[in-house]
Amino acid sequence: MKKLLASLIVSATVAATLPLTSAFAAPETVGQPQILWQSVGTLSPAQGQTENIGVAGMLSGNYNGYIIAGGGANFPNGGPAVGGPKKTYSDVYVFKASKEGLTEVDHQQMPFEIAYGMSVTTKDGVYYIGGSTDAVGAKTITRLTTDAKGKLKIEKVGELPFKIQNGVAGYANGALYIGLGNQDGKASADFYKFDLKSKELTKLASFTGAAQPLHLRRRALRAPYLRGRGARGHRRRPRLPPCGRS
Repeated sequence: MKKLLASLIVSATVAATLPLTSAFAAPETVGQPQILWQSVGTLSPAQGQTENIGVAGMLSGNYNGYIIAGGGANFPNGGPAVGGPKKTYSDVYVFKASKEGLTEVDHQQMPFEIAYGMSVTTKDGVYYIGGSTDAVGAKTITRLTTDAKGKLKIEKVGELPFKIQNGVAGYANGALYIGLGNQDGKASADFYKFDLKSKELTKLASFTGAAQPLHLRRRALRAPYLRGRGARGHRRRPRLPPCGRS
């Protein structure tokens, strides 16, 4: 439950600023209890920016009582309709949650810009996999931790032989399970196990459906599921190999 609450808080920060109204009422037909939306904080400006307009494809997780979030992409100079280029960021923030909202306690830079990678929260830290505009960063497995005061530590723990983004990832028994998404620029059905101790990468059975360049992921019991459309537009809700809790 704590992980779920932390994830909801991080999601609330992604837009950088939410409506000032503390709550809104959903239609009665939606059901009860109603979902209440509240502004809990803002992201400080990324490096080189004067304001934070919000980002998509962020790194997110929690460790040692702190929320870790960062990276992502946006269009600071206008969207594609007006010719604005997309910008990806290396900024990573650490927040402390309280009843009053979120307090930013650290703000550092990743070695490269990141967006649309996979985040996995574990007892040993938050792992971020792939998801970078940098050729090396797109293959890198990074672990993010904090000390007791929220000081962020960023550590490279491995490198994949391929670039990956928009995939799925989970953790179980000292290993990361990584797959689907775009691998080396192409929609892929491949899955791998990365042993965090030996650094050995093992190829597992591939996903049996169409390759999945995009996904929506949910957890049920101890296994992740996929929900969405395959590369050919087919709706699928397959069960993946058990990956433990992320």
